[in-house]
Amino acid sequence: MSTETLLHHGEWYLPHDPSNRLAGVLDCTSNDPLLTMHGELPGHRPGSLINDVSGAWGYHVPILLGRVVAGPLITLEDCYAVSSVGEMTGSLALFRYRPLRTYLGAHFHKTDELAFRVATTELRNLRPWLGPPECLVRSGNRIEKSRLEPVTVTVGDATITTHVQLLESWRPYETTFRDVAAFEITSATPLPVARWHEVYLQPLRNLLTLATGSPSQHIRLNLAGDGANSVVQVIEAQGFGRAPTTRYRHAGEMLFAFADLRDCWGEVLRRWLGLNERASDALHLLFSVDYAPRMFVEHRFGNLVQALEVLHRRLRPEGSRQTESDRQRLATIITACPPEHVRWLQEKLAFSHEPSLRDRVFELVDQAGSVIAPFVADPRQFAKKVADTRNYLTHRNPNVRKKSASMTELWEYGFVLQIVLRVAVLHHIREDIEWAKRVVTGTQEYQFQVGRIRLGQGT
Repeated sequence: MSTETLLHHGEWYLPHDPSNRLAGVLDCTSNDPLLTMHGELPGHRPGSLINDVSGAWGYHVPILLGRVVAGPLITLEDCYAVSSVGEMTGSLALFRYRPLRTYLGAHFHKTDELAFRVATTELRNLRPWLGPPECLVRSGNRIEKSRLEPVTVTVGDATITTHVQLLESWRPYETTFRDVAAFEITSATPLPVARWHEVYLQPLRNLLTLATGSPSQHIRLNLAGDGANSVVQVIEAQGFGRAPTTRYRHAGEMLFAFADLRDCWGEVLRRWLGLNERASDALHLLFSVDYAPRMFVEHRFGNLVQALEVLHRRLRPEGSRQTESDRQRLATIITACPPEHVRWLQEKLAFSHEPSLRDRVFELVDQAGSVIAPFVADPRQFAKKVADTRNYLTHRNPNVRKKSASMTELWEYGFVLQIVLRVAVLHHIREDIEWAKRVVTGTQEYQFQVGRIRLGQGT
C-alpha cells in the first residue's frame, strides 16, 4: 500500500501508560512497516519466543501508540518484537517490532475500537478496467473531473460505490494529474478489518483479478468510523496475499471490462459476493494460481482440481445430498454384510452417494462445451485423466503412475481446468452461458494456446 511519508520519527507508548515514552522510527518504505525503538517498553513482560532469524526473546503488544514529528497520529496493532540489539552494559537496547496493521491518522486505545463503517480501496488495474480517462477542461485550463460518474449499488446492508477522482499537484512549470479509481463501501454496522477483507475487500480484489486476467492488489486502503475526522489510512503487513508486480493491462488483454457489465453491475456484484459467501474456499484456491504464478506445476494442478471439486459441491449441492433411495441401498448392503466387517464397510460407503471427482470434472467440462473443444479430444477421458492424476499426486501409488498425466502435461491440464472454472464462475454471476463462453474465448491467452494444446489424442 502506498503512503506519502515513509519514515515517521517520534515517541511511542502503551495506551495505559502515556507518561512513559520511547523514541523510535516507523519505517514504511517496504510496505511492511517496522518500528525501531530505543529501549524497552516499561513494565511489559516477555512473551513467547518469536520465530525470527535473530532468535530473540520477544514481546507481543496488542496496541502501541505513536506521536510523530510533523505527521499523523499513529496506532500500531498486534505488534511482535522480531529482534533486539543491546550493549554489554545493558544500558541501551534497540527493539524492533513488526505490526500486523498500521493506522495513520488516529489513536485507538483498545482493539474493540478498531471497527469501521466505511472502507475506500484503490486496486491495481481498477482504473484501466473502468475504461480510458476522458477529462473535462473548463475555463483557465483547469481540469475538473473525469468522464466516469459514480456508480452506486446496494448489496445486503451495504452500499458499494465505484468512482474516479482526478487529483492535481502543482509545481513550478509543472502540473501533474493522477486519475484515481476506488471502491467505496459503506456498511450499516461497524466491521473489524478482518471482516472487511473477508466480506468485501478480498472478493472485490478477486473479481478484478478475474476480469483483467492479472493479479490485482490493494494500493491504498482508507477506513472511517462514525466521527467527522475519523478517516485513517491502513498499511497492512504483506504476506502470502502479496501479488507480483505486473504492468497495467489494456482492454484487449482483459476477459471483460466494466462497460460490459454496467447495465447489470448491481446484480453481478450481488451474485459475486453471494458466491464468495458460499464458496470462498474454492475461489481462494482458484485465484491462488494468479497470486503465486511461480507455484510448482503439481501444486498449481492440485489447487485447480480442488477448486473445481469444491465449486461443484457449492454450486450443485443437490448432487451431494443423500436421498432416501441412497439410504435404503446402503441399509440393504450393510444388512447383508457379516457383522465383523460392518464398521469397515460403513466407512468405505459413507460418501458413496456423492459424485466422484471424475463425475464432477466431467459435468463442468461438459458445461464449458465448445470452449475446451480445441484443447480436449475426449471430455470423459480428460475427466478420468484429471482424477487419476490427482489420485497419484496425493497418494503416490506407483500402480496409478502410468494412468496419470506426465510432468510436462500438468501445466496444460491446469490451463484447461482454469478455463473450465472461469466459465463456471462467469456463468454463475451473470446466468448467461453464451456470454461466459464468449468472454473466455476472446482473450489473447486463449487464442495463443489454440493449436498448441491438444489433450487426449490417441488414448
